[in-house]
Amino acid sequence: MKQLHILATSAVLASVAGAQITQITMSPYGIEANLDILCAQAGNPEYIGNNPAAVAWDGVDAWVAGYNNSGAAANIGISYVQAASSAPAFSPAFGAVNCPAQRGFTGLDVRNGTVLAACDTGASDPRGIAAYTSIGTQLWQAAARGSSGVAFDPDFNAALGGGSGVGWMTFSSGRRSLNNFLTGATLFDTNSGMIIDPGLGTLWRDTDFDLATGDVYLRVSNTVVKATRNGDNSVAGALQIDAGASAPFVGGQNIAFVDAPFGDFVLWNDRSGTALGQQFSTVIRATDLAGNAITLDWAGFAPLTGAGWYDFSYHTASNTLCVSDFTNRRLYFFQPTVTVSGTPFCFGDGSGTACPCGNAGLAGNGCASSINANGGNLAVSGLASLAADGIVLAGTGLPNSSALYFQGTLRQSGGAGALFGDGLRCAGGSVVRLGTKANVGGASQYPAAGDLSVSQKGLVTLPGTRTYQVWYRNAAAFCTASTFNLTNGFEINWQP
Repeated sequence: MKQLHILATSAVLASVAGAQITQITMSPYGIEANLDILCAQAGNPEYIGNNPAAVAWDGVDAWVAGYNNSGAAANIGISYVQAASSAPAFSPAFGAVNCPAQRGFTGLDVRNGTVLAACDTGASDPRGIAAYTSIGTQLWQAAARGSSGVAFDPDFNAALGGGSGVGWMTFSSGRRSLNNFLTGATLFDTNSGMIIDPGLGTLWRDTDFDLATGDVYLRVSNTVVKATRNGDNSVAGALQIDAGASAPFVGGQNIAFVDAPFGDFVLWNDRSGTALGQQFSTVIRATDLAGNAITLDWAGFAPLTGAGWYDFSYHTASNTLCVSDFTNRRLYFFQPTVTVSGTPFCFGDGSGTACPCGNAGLAGNGCASSINANGGNLAVSGLASLAADGIVLAGTGLPNSSALYFQGTLRQSGGAGALFGDGLRCAGGSVVRLGTKANVGGASQYPAAGDLSVSQKGLVTLPGTRTYQVWYRNAAAFCTASTFNLTNGFEINWQP
């Protein structure tokens, strides 16, 4: 449900937030942790309940909290899972709470070795909100109905020295309550906490915060809500940024604010019903901070179907995500990455301007060379953000010679290209030479270790488009009298 909060990175992450993200690849990371082994088997000391309801993850270890999915009251708890993504080892359960049927933990968070837990027994409970050491020693507890998750709350403008605490919501209250992180003392309660009212009722399900701003992200009635912070105990307003099918009485609707290196986004599960057979890749969704949908590519990962109940915990420093699967009793691990928002153009494959000697290459490449009838290719990866440039230009299918990576300000001849050496010139306008590289195994890239980023070397200081191409030496007598050729072109739309 939550992230490990790293305040030192918050200013950088805030600056990246302006970069537009349209698709994220969730590459499987490590191995699955099988909670059926011990944690879901009654009688074992590691037993946490019939199903995992909430998870926290610090990049190495995980904490998993349970749910009573049986027909009678029972004790449920939390298990510390060491080396969760590599060699899971489960601790005996701690933080036991006696819960009636269909009740349990609603959220976990972890920060600097302190684990926060929210538990819903159907009414206010002495351990409704509690804090533990990483190995389960209780630090404090606070009476509450912990129906709506819990998270470290940095308060307003934490990066500039704002306060901090433990923030949580509860049913029938439109306010965020706040407890002292170290002692559990009440700072603001359900009568004095900041008002969050998106007009969608008060059946809150989960809560998380943006570290840099203190903005609050919540689930209520299966919708996603953002409340923009303007003070330690106030928001400027709350609005719905994404709507699943309305389901105010369905539990297990969770959310995580993700401050990834390439930009911020919100991850949540669209759980409008409790039926089995729901697809993992369909239920889990993502939006940017304005509510624009982001496509998630799970890189072929396809677990068994479930009931749509998943919880999320993102770890900033390692850029890893842990997802708990309620139905199948598993933990899954992923590393999110993005691909560039850009467009290849000007191909020497016969689809546009003909190559100088009829030496068409493979579809999507440049014109054929003496050593490669398919032609050279320029591909681009990374996020085109001026605040956090991750762009890598990669040339392949080239001779083992020198290659010049260069940048233009427009598409040559409107994108059709112009005859140049044995190929087509695609990047035109004002040209900047980024760097000359030696191809090894027919490939090279810019930047390499020690190089300036593409935007820095290309002097790109404002958002806008630039074009890129690789001009490489091809000394053999082949097509024209010239001794060079070029790849296809690639246009990148730089974001803030």
